[in-house]
Parts: sequence; structure tokens; C-alpha cells
Amino acid sequence: MKATWKDVRWSEWKRHGRCKSKDGGWEGRSRMRRVGRERRRGGTSAWTVRAWPEWTPGFDTETLVIEGTTCTVAALLAVAVDARPRGSAVPSLVETKASELHGRGLFAKANIARGTTLGRYPGRRRTPQQMVEKCERAPRAKEYVYQTEEGVFLDPTDSEGKLSNKPGPGPPWPFPVQVEMALANEPPPGSGGANVEFQEKRSDVILVSTRDVAAGEELFLDYGTRYSRSGYA
Repeated sequence: MKATWKDVRWSEWKRHGRCKSKDGGWEGRSRMRRVGRERRRGGTSAWTVRAWPEWTPGFDTETLVIEGTTCTVAALLAVAVDARPRGSAVPSLVETKASELHGRGLFAKANIARGTTLGRYPGRRRTPQQMVEKCERAPRAKEYVYQTEEGVFLDPTDSEGKLSNKPGPGPPWPFPVQVEMALANEPPPGSGGANVEFQEKRSDVILVSTRDVAAGEELFLDYGTRYSRSGYA
């Protein structure tokens, strides 16, 4: 908004309790009140018009359009970033290959020290209702979905329920995600148990080693009590 002569005089009057008169001098509040009364009675003298402040808004259409467009793009970008699929892996430490236990598994590519972060669990964040609807259309999705402590689901599958580096459906996202963390198997009976675990940090679920792991060793994970094992043989 552009400041006018009247705006400046108004701010000065508010600070000092006085108003600039037509001859350049300063007069007190009573004079300002009298001028106001004259204006209300229909006075039209130049002094009255100049002494009474008025706001003169200055609109710049081009600036308004640019600012509005910028705000809209920023809001859409914030929504897209929050809804983006997550997922990462440390390629120097882990790899996926055939597992004697079940299909493919996650293996140590190098010696891993206890407490090492190996990656983030992949998937799009979904509400329970969204996940129920997805599993009704694509039952295989439940094999890979991870439920967080706050009740949010990480879904790393595509619209058919298959593990995918571009999980869907969801808002467009141009970058593929790494899905290796979703391939960690549970330890078989009689084995040494899990050697990695999930830790939840804010909106991410990270995989951390719970002991020293030798290169070539398969990484086993306890899926927890919230995981359905109904499909186990």
C-alpha cells in the first residue's frame, strides 16, 4: 500500500497529538476535532480535505498475480513433498540377492558395526482406511506394508500390490526410491535371531544393525507384533 501525504500527516498527528495547519504551523487536538466537525457538516475547504487523512490503496496487478502464483506453487510443492514416497539404502553396506529362506533377502555387503544405519523403509504414507481400500484392490500389498507406532502405514507397492521403486497410487513424484529395506526377512526358527531392527524417527523408519554383522551374512528382522503372518506356511 502506497503512503500518501495524508497518511504521513495522520501518523504524525497520532504521535504528537497535533496536525499540520494550512500555513505550515502546528495546531492541537481541538483544532483537529473542529476540522472533523466541519467535514461532517459538509465543509469542503482545501484545509479540511488535506487535514483529514484518507487511505489511497495502490494496487499493482502484475505483482499480485506473481505473488499469488508463487504462494500456490509453494503450497502444492509442500503437499507433494509431504506425500512423496520414501526409501533409501546405503549401497556400500547392503545388497539384495537370492535367499535360501524366502525368495530374495537383504545381505551385508561389507562388515557392519553394531548401531549402523543401513537405510530407510520405503513407501508412501497412508492412513488405515487408505490401506484397507488398497488391500481390497491389491491383496499382495499387505506383504510389504509397514505400520508405524502412530498408526500410519508405509506402502512400498504399486497399484497392483507389487514391490516397486515408484509406489502408487499417489501424487506424482519424479524420483524412484530404493526398496531394499523391504526385502529383509524374518529369522528362521533355531537361528541366532534378528541382527537388525527398525527405529522410528519422525516420519521415517530406519533400519539399524543390533550387533556386528559379517560381510555376506543375511540381515534378519523381527517384523513385530503388528505384522500379519497369516500367509506363512
